[in-house]
Amino acid sequence: MRHGHVPGRNFRPPLRLAPGGLLRVEVSDACAERLPRAPGAAAEPDDESGRGPALVAAFADRWGTEVGPEPHKTVWAELG
Repeated sequence: MRHGHVPGRNFRPPLRLAPGGLLRVEVSDACAERLPRAPGAAAEPDDESGRGPALVAAFADRWGTEVGPEPHKTVWAELG
């Protein structure tokens, strides 16, 4: 897993079993001003990043973003 790094802004990727037996993966950081690119917004061939949301959408049953408390955001995915 690779996640963007800004000095002083750490992230944590907990895994937990959600109700209904779903595996929930979360990545939280203190960069709420930058939300993930929509899965349909394909990265350009020369882009060094930007493919994560499409990969997550391909494998996850559900995924989304929660913002707050400021300046935090959490991107989560659930897999059955």
